[in-house]
Amino acid sequence: MFLNYVFNDYKQKMKCDKCGKSALKSLIFNFNMDKNEALKMQVKEANYNGVIEFKPLCVGCECLMGTSLKVEITHKEITGIFLKARAV
Repeated sequence: MFLNYVFNDYKQKMKCDKCGKSALKSLIFNFNMDKNEALKMQVKEANYNGVIEFKPLCVGCECLMGTSLKVEITHKEITGIFLKARAV
């Protein structure tokens, strides 16, 4: 998968429905790039300027959150080395 990725969240936060922990969207995205296999497949298959939407895993309790996170891929290298994305 991608060795380096940058995610711009504009300091937006998401709150878990189950445990109530609030975290920056960038932290949630980075956590899910490591743990969430469904997100890895979506990013791999996404267009270079595409928008993907997924249900992230919570950073605190690692459960599936009810609220979806929308991500726009702003730059993706074919080699799989670098990815840039931002919150929508």
